[in-house]
Amino acid sequence: MTDQEARLIALIKNTQRENLNSIEETRAILDLLSLELNLHRSEVTTLLHKLKNQGGDDVISKVEDIFAGLINMSWLSFVQNRLPLLNLPEDLLEVLRQGKIDYTKARAIGQIKDQDARKALLTEAIKNDLSLVDIRGRVDSSKKRAKPVGDLETRFNDVYKRAKEAKLSDDPKNKQQLEEVLNILEKLVDSPTLN
Repeated sequence: MTDQEARLIALIKNTQRENLNSIEETRAILDLLSLELNLHRSEVTTLLHKLKNQGGDDVISKVEDIFAGLINMSWLSFVQNRLPLLNLPEDLLEVLRQGKIDYTKARAIGQIKDQDARKALLTEAIKNDLSLVDIRGRVDSSKKRAKPVGDLETRFNDVYKRAKEAKLSDDPKNKQQLEEVLNILEKLVDSPTLN
C-alpha cells in the first residue's frame, strides 16, 4: 500500500467515526477531497463553490464519484450545509466541537451578527434544547428588531409593542423577568427626583 492509499484509508475511517462532530467531519471530508483531487484544502473549497455556481461537467463528475464512493452525502449538500460551518463565529464552533448543539441550529444562530444577542440565543438554545423551528423564529425576530434607533420614547413604545405581540407574560420564565423589569420601571417613575 502506498503512503497516499494509507492516508486515504485513514481519512475514510476518520469520516466514519461515530463520535465525530460536524466540524471534524467537514474538515475530514475536505482532507479526503484534497487527497483525491490532489489540491490544497483551500483550493478544494474554492473549487466546490465554483462548481456550485458555474458548473464544470468533468470535474463535477469526479467530485460526484468521490462523494458517491466514500462519503454519505451529495457534494452539493456538503457545499450548501457543511462548508458554511467553517465560517461560523468561534463561540458557535466551540459548542459544535463539544457536541452541545446540532450543526443546523448553529448555522441558524450564526445568522445573528450582534455578538451579545447571538450568545444569549445560543445559551438559551442549549439550556432549553430549543427546536430548530424555535431558533429560526427567534433569529427572524432578532433580524426584524435590530437595535432600535430613535429617542427614548420611540424605543420605549417599540419595546412595549413588541413585548405585547410576543405575549411574554404567557410564559412563566418570561413573566418573572417581566415582573422584575416592571418593578424597576415603577420605581423609576415613582422616584422623587422625577418630580
